[in-house]
Amino acid sequence: MYTSESASYPYDYFYVHIKDSDGNTLASVSEDNTTLDGDRWYVYSIDITNLISFGGQTMRVCFHATTDFSYLTSFYVDEVAFIMHCSPYP
Repeated sequence: MYTSESASYPYDYFYVHIKDSDGNTLASVSEDNTTLDGDRWYVYSIDITNLISFGGQTMRVCFHATTDFSYLTSFYVDEVAFIMHCSPYP
């Protein structure tokens, strides 16, 4: 994230949502804003084991950002990886 915001109130947000194939939100798994240190990369690991009931369905990971019009803020996404741990059916 890069931002020129300096206020302690967050004006810009970045979200990660898990959605089904119809676009319905199954989970909001991350929300960040410009109150974080604005000139660095952040590393996240998100556990979505609470979505086990949606197994076998198509799920989409969606990244969404909102910003105001006053100061420049840029959010970046890089090197997204999915690690699946699957158990065989009984």
